[in-house]
Amino acid sequence: MREIKFKYYFQNELTGVIFSAIYSLEDIEEPEPILFTDSIIIARAQYTGLQDKNGVGIYEGDIVKVEGMGIYAIEWQRQCFVYAKGESWWGWSIIAELIDVIGNIHENHELLNA
Repeated sequence: MREIKFKYYFQNELTGVIFSAIYSLEDIEEPEPILFTDSIIIARAQYTGLQDKNGVGIYEGDIVKVEGMGIYAIEWQRQCFVYAKGESWWGWSIIAELIDVIGNIHENHELLNA
């Protein structure tokens, strides 16, 4: 069974800095989950259950480089996670050892234009 985790993206209201924190389902269900003062939640991303070639967890919204194929954003489509660019999308037919997480759409959107 895959581990259920979420990455929350926060933006500090004073500085505008975006940062993230990872929470398990148990963390989220706590009566008073840990949140950051002076910050707002700007996005939530679910863990895919997979890791890239460096052991980095792959989350929805991550930007990944697939060896020999290009740069894509991880999206939830058709009841599964896929890596997509524009209207084109592919499933996990490529093994995770060819995938490298290089950023995310919240902090590094410009990577998709590379």
